[in-house]
Amino acid sequence: KLLMAASGGAGESVYVDDVFGTFLYIGDTSSTSRKLTTGLDFDDKGGMAWFKRREQQGDSQIYDTVRSGLKYLITNRTNAEAAQATPPDLISFNSDGVNVGQNSPVNNNGEKIALWQFLKQPGFFDIQTFTGNGSNRTISHNLECVPSMMWIKRTSDTEGWQVYHTSLDTDEYLELNSTNAKSSSNGT
Repeated sequence: KLLMAASGGAGESVYVDDVFGTFLYIGDTSSTSRKLTTGLDFDDKGGMAWFKRREQQGDSQIYDTVRSGLKYLITNRTNAEAAQATPPDLISFNSDGVNVGQNSPVNNNGEKIALWQFLKQPGFFDIQTFTGNGSNRTISHNLECVPSMMWIKRTSDTEGWQVYHTSLDTDEYLELNSTNAKSSSNGT
């Protein structure tokens, strides 16, 4: 499973612009690899890239530096993680952005695309993977504070994205891939 969490910060002075960015661009497939210089250093901190078409319908994809092989997850579906096609959509994370290939949704010719980037930072954002065991448990993280939001996605099989937030009761969650109102669970 994949867990992503965010919270208000403690520790060193780090500004939002240092660990989060929105990068808007137009797809250009004139070469097999395109560097998107966004100014965020994935080599140093690691993190997540979330790609979404801005005017065309289609799935949005999340890639991260934690899971091997640059596999992706689709935020609007319940699908398990998927390996990239050949040629790949996301080629690499870099010290100043990412390199993308020629495929949708990350670089389809002429399409307007948004890239949201989250770098790992105590007090802001972390990514953890774990193997579920069917019971309540504590998952360690590197936030150095109590998370105010968690996204949990089963990566090995189909299942919805569960989103927990401090504004909800402890047994309530939202589903990222659904238009449903909040749901309740027994915590397992």
